[in-house]
Amino acid sequence: MKNFITQKNSFLVKLSQKKKKTIIILSFFITQIRLKYFFKLKKVGKLVKIFTGFRVFHGANNITVGNNVNLVDALLSAGDNNGSIEIQDYVFFGHRVMLLARKHDYNETLQNRQDDISEAPILIKKGAWIGSGAIILGGITIGENAVVGAGSIVTKNVADNAVVAGNPAKLIKYINQD
Repeated sequence: MKNFITQKNSFLVKLSQKKKKTIIILSFFITQIRLKYFFKLKKVGKLVKIFTGFRVFHGANNITVGNNVNLVDALLSAGDNNGSIEIQDYVFFGHRVMLLARKHDYNETLQNRQDDISEAPILIKKGAWIGSGAIILGGITIGENAVVGAGSIVTKNVADNAVVAGNPAKLIKYINQD
């Protein structure tokens, strides 16, 4: 973590990463333990916000994050093989959002259930808003400017400009684009 710079009273932290890429992080509670996950991500844009609690469980090298993204204290689990997570520009998360590209086969039992893991990509398109406590499962695309309500579990793709909520998440309405 070379070139660690803080600016008094603004909580602006500027960090340089390998290959001379510059990352800017705005955070009130940033810790070294969280930064170790952050720096393992495949690609990170500018003005990405993370807070204490941010974690990457598996597959940091399969996660890309665009510009002006607010990850807060999300849990990202992309997987090591077929799983990936792509978060495009201007996406923001509420607290404790989980993106889970890995799953276990419930048809298996005992040790086989623990060992049989499959993975599928997750795509969060530009301008989406993911409410606090939402869970996005593998194989899902969240459309451009879509809104996922707090506490929702998303098991199916969400269209552009759609508002979804519930367990499982269901279409509530479309955002008026007048």
